[in-house]
Amino acid sequence: MKKKRLFLLLLVSFFVIIFIGCNNKLVVNGVKIEKYQIHTELQDKFLEGDYNLISSIATGSEELSYPLPVVLKLNKLSEYKENNLYQILLSNDYSFADSKIYTTKENELEVYNLKINIVYYWKVISSNSESNTFGFIIESVGPRNIYIHGITNARDLGGWNCSDGKVVKQGMIFRTSKFNEDESTNILITEKGIKMLVEELKIKSELDVRDIDDNENGGITTSPLGDEINYFPVTMKSGGNYLTLNKGRLKDVFAVLGNESNYPIVIHCSIGTDRTGVICFLVNGLLGVSEEDLYKDYLFSNFGNIYGVRTTSAIKDYLKQINYASGDTLQEKFYNYLVNNGVNEEDLKTIIRIMKEDKIQY
Repeated sequence: MKKKRLFLLLLVSFFVIIFIGCNNKLVVNGVKIEKYQIHTELQDKFLEGDYNLISSIATGSEELSYPLPVVLKLNKLSEYKENNLYQILLSNDYSFADSKIYTTKENELEVYNLKINIVYYWKVISSNSESNTFGFIIESVGPRNIYIHGITNARDLGGWNCSDGKVVKQGMIFRTSKFNEDESTNILITEKGIKMLVEELKIKSELDVRDIDDNENGGITTSPLGDEINYFPVTMKSGGNYLTLNKGRLKDVFAVLGNESNYPIVIHCSIGTDRTGVICFLVNGLLGVSEEDLYKDYLFSNFGNIYGVRTTSAIKDYLKQINYASGDTLQEKFYNYLVNNGVNEEDLKTIIRIMKEDKIQY
């Protein structure tokens, strides 16, 4: 009897494992979808743990902010290699109607800065044939940190969950460190970095919140990314509580963000942490991002080379101010706080409309 029970138990366990294993596989449009991560082991340790412990993981003193690439393996597709080159089509559209072409001589291709939690399809093509279609998804929580050559501390504001079940739209607002040296016109970002921002991420506008009065922005009047980029210099002060210091400039900042024609847009101050951080805190709070994720997004800057560690104290101070505003939810308090400090309600409504989207279910 005991042997029979043991046999039945083993049999049930076997089918449970098979069931779980099968359901763990993602198939979309008949394509088996591989799963990737873009966060490094250190970044994952922070995002999955207690954010208060950030200073034991990253201290803002070295470059640790870059993501991992997606690595496409090509060695089994050598029959499609032509003139010693692989030509790869990559798209988030199964029909490849909107696709990007990559070429490489190597047997693998590293791709950076793709969106998280979106299925991508790829195939190798030659002049007279093409491979099967393959697929993958970057299964990661926010933030969608990105690799921009020549600068540090770069990431997408999108990818975070909102309180209403939607998500912050990716590819619309990016945050980075400066593109030119403070008090100088010397360019820091490389041509490769400019190409990524302008050609890949489709940046249309740069919001530079360094102090114009003391020449912190180097006196530039056009964007280092190119003359075709809208350049918006809006002075924000540093050296204290960044929200208190800059209440009077919020209207100007949100006027830029409230103009849909400016998107996609990149925001930066000097190191992309404090003044940039308070703007991103306000935008994500307005969109209904949770308090925990507001902390995580702010503290993620410690993975960049930002010349010193940041702690939870700044966000705690900001939240105290936000909580004085009326509202039944934290999101409502963010909205009312901004209105109380002169921000145009139409700008806020525009930001909410264009910066939130439905979560894709696979």
